[in-house]
Amino acid sequence: MEALADIRANRDLLLTVGAFFFLLPTLVSLVLTADLQVGLAKAMENAKAMKAFVEQHGSTLVLATSAELLVNAFGMLALLRLLSDRYRSTVGQALLAALQGIPGLVGIAALLMLIFLAALTVVAITLGSLLIAVLGEAVGGIVTAVVALAVGGLYPLARLSMAPPALVLEGQINPLRAALWSWRVTRGNGVALALFYFLLSMAFGMVGLVTMLLFGPLLLAVAGQGMVFYLLAGVLNGLVSLAKWLLLTAVLYRAYRQLTEKAGVAA
Repeated sequence: MEALADIRANRDLLLTVGAFFFLLPTLVSLVLTADLQVGLAKAMENAKAMKAFVEQHGSTLVLATSAELLVNAFGMLALLRLLSDRYRSTVGQALLAALQGIPGLVGIAALLMLIFLAALTVVAITLGSLLIAVLGEAVGGIVTAVVALAVGGLYPLARLSMAPPALVLEGQINPLRAALWSWRVTRGNGVALALFYFLLSMAFGMVGLVTMLLFGPLLLAVAGQGMVFYLLAGVLNGLVSLAKWLLLTAVLYRAYRQLTEKAGVAA
């Protein structure tokens, strides 16, 4: 796989930068919210307790998760720039390019959210009632959500997946221009990319699940149920996050190279 070859060829640099932006944020987020993580695990045992916990601490967890994702996104943009043969950037230059690209990436994320909400509304109005009438409220609601996720989430995400490379490799720092550039470059490949990203996300999920199933009981036996367990689990989760983001970044860069070459755009 060419993406893995890119990682091996730049292993030391990618691991150093990746550890800072992918591993460290996971650990910091866990340390800062460790008490809340323990409380969340206990609250899951009771629906009423869970509701009270979400009302009291939900905003804090959402803020911590959002901050972690923002740092991850910053690291992804920097690594995309470092992988480019065209620029051969230093770490400092890559970080500067990532900093300039972050506002555009936030704008693209907001655009994707608007597209999904619009698709969910349209699907609910046009198909929701019919599906619920035919399949029942529970199943019909799930099918409606899945259709909306595929049409308004996965497909637009695939078509706009080249926007991050556009931000740091094509100088398209305006989110709308980056989105339009990505839509043009991915023309004719939307369904294939959507299917590929779906399978990749399933693989990431399975790796995370299997890792916790294999090592979770061991950590529990060694550390017991409490703060130490969550800290050790956080280290393990951080390592998985590091591998996931490095692979995802390398995949995006390889897709960018192939799509731009196919479209006749210099990569």
